[in-house]
Amino acid sequence: MQEFNQSYQLNINATDLKIDKKEIYRILGYSDHNLPENIVNDVDELLPLAFAKMEILGGYQEIPKTHYKVSENSFSVDNIDFQCGKIILNHLKGTEKALFFVATLGNEFDDYSKEFIKQGDPYKAYLVDCIGSLTVECAIDWFMTNIENDLKKENLSCTNRFSPGYCNWNVSEQHKLFSKLPEGFLGIELLESSLMKPIKSVSGMVGIGKNIKKMKYTCHICDQKDCIMRKR
Repeated sequence: MQEFNQSYQLNINATDLKIDKKEIYRILGYSDHNLPENIVNDVDELLPLAFAKMEILGGYQEIPKTHYKVSENSFSVDNIDFQCGKIILNHLKGTEKALFFVATLGNEFDDYSKEFIKQGDPYKAYLVDCIGSLTVECAIDWFMTNIENDLKKENLSCTNRFSPGYCNWNVSEQHKLFSKLPEGFLGIELLESSLMKPIKSVSGMVGIGKNIKKMKYTCHICDQKDCIMRKR
């Protein structure tokens, strides 16, 4: 594996994320107008319990411009071509470096979610799963906001973040992305199926440069219907 100089990781406190319960309700399929009282009560009960089981970590590996190039059809890092699709490639044009990032809620949270299945309570297992999905996305948002604030000091900005599995970037390319991360980074294991363990983990990349502008997510031209970003 090509070793790069700069990698970074950070412990993230769940209380810093300021989780909006309304986003949890939306992921569950409820609006303010049709929200059952039992859903509100159960989320209120489970949210602090779920937080107590999380060890939230975020980190990235910096990829210098000298090690990658963007063409019309691919993004390549050294000898590895990433077939990440035209939407992402358009965002990466003009970047001066890239970050491959990951975040995770840790193995203890995975075990906590599975306990409800063992107890024969798939309803609470699903609620905890939704809480986890939102929290790991909010952790990446928080992490990237801190990175962006540091970049501003250098008159740099970054693109939207993109993950394998979305915008026509095949999830199998997780293996290419992980090949460029330090071994065992944040304790995340990539399975042969391209799923990460712990399950509530997110990976992806952003591009960075002086003339980069963050654009709105183009959800209306993406065919991924179950994306949490679309639901948010």
